[in-house]
Amino acid sequence: MIKFTKMQAGGNDFIIIDKENDSDFSKTAKAICSRRFGVGADGLLVLEKKETPVMLYYNADGSRAKICGNGLRCMAKYIYDNSILNELEFRIQTDAGIKEVKIENSNKEVEEISVNMGKANILNIDGKIKALSQELDCVAVEVGVPHIVIFTDDLWGIKLDELGPILEKNNSFEQGANIDFVRVINENHITIRTWERGVGHTLACGTGCCAAVLAGRAKQLLGENISVRTEGGKARVILNKDETISIIGKATKICKGEFQR
Repeated sequence: MIKFTKMQAGGNDFIIIDKENDSDFSKTAKAICSRRFGVGADGLLVLEKKETPVMLYYNADGSRAKICGNGLRCMAKYIYDNSILNELEFRIQTDAGIKEVKIENSNKEVEEISVNMGKANILNIDGKIKALSQELDCVAVEVGVPHIVIFTDDLWGIKLDELGPILEKNNSFEQGANIDFVRVINENHITIRTWERGVGHTLACGTGCCAAVLAGRAKQLLGENISVRTEGGKARVILNKDETISIIGKATKICKGEFQR
């Protein structure tokens, strides 16, 4: 029996468990994240309670990833709501390093959560990628995890469920990449659709939002404070003066319970 809490940020949903309550996290992720035979989620967040809390992240298929931007927002709210830490600003250890989070609250109710994702890297600003007899222009970005960003004016015409599985296995990254299709509305506003490796089509991706903004900035399409509309909600991405990148938005609890595996 595993006690869990389910949370979401922008429609990107996660199961949170304490590390002390389990040991085979990959197996648990596949079971509990199943939308037919489990609770259902895009990924599993595992919390290790230390002076600096540790967050481990597993995709729905059981594979481990270094970091998850929306997952960090959910974990930060979970830590604050459960008084694991009572500060409004604290740090969380991930496989991609320590990340700083800030809780914006009103009358002790969490309004928004800001996560500083650190410095991201543009790996290829003028890349090409092929799928289904198409050659697409793309930007390769690493925000703790790899992303391929493709700008398009026909965002809703993209056959994401067909292109995603092919593009995520491209040769640019040995372990595959997340795929982000992005439409630039203006220099301060984008919309995005994402295919995540190890998960599939998700309603939002925090690192994907950051990757899209960084790619747009590199292409001189965007400013430094961007409103991002995902299929599941909205967030803000800010390029900070120290060259780090932050994502800001809401996170909410859906339910809690016990999972019998």
